[in-house]
Amino acid sequence: MGVSKFAYPEKVFFDHKSDPNTISFLSGVDIDLASECKFGLPTLEQVKFAITQTSYDYGEGEIIKDFGRQRWTNSLSKNGEIMTAIYIDNIDKIDSISFERGDENAILEFLWHLSKFCGSILFYVSAGNMTLVRTDRTMKRIREDLGY
Repeated sequence: MGVSKFAYPEKVFFDHKSDPNTISFLSGVDIDLASECKFGLPTLEQVKFAITQTSYDYGEGEIIKDFGRQRWTNSLSKNGEIMTAIYIDNIDKIDSISFERGDENAILEFLWHLSKFCGSILFYVSAGNMTLVRTDRTMKRIREDLGY
C-alpha cells in the first residue's frame, strides 16, 4: 500500500477549532486558531485556475463515479507521464484534496498556486510528515519541512 497524501485548506481547521483533536493535530503548525480566518474554502474554478498556473501539463478534469460517489479528478503530467492525480470528493465544499501517484514537486507547486485563494494549505503525508503551503513560503522551505 502506498503513502496517502492530502491537502486541507486552513478554513477547515478554523471551522473545527474547538475540537481537541484539531488542536492536537495542529501542534507545531503555524496556524493561529485564536485569530480569525481570513479565507474561505477554495472553489472548483479556483482549483482549475491553480492547475493552469503550474509548469505541468493538465487535462480538462472530469466528474467520475468512484465507489458510488462522484469525484472531480484531473492530473498533472510532464512529457506524457502523469506526475500526480488530483481528487476532490466534495465539489461544492472543497475541504480536502487527495493525490495519487503523487510527485511532491507537482503537488506542492499546485498547492502553492491554490493557496493564493484560500490561504495556508496543510499538506499531509500519511507517513507523518506535514507542512504548510502558502505564498509567503519558498518551495525550498516547504520541502525542508517535509524532510526532503
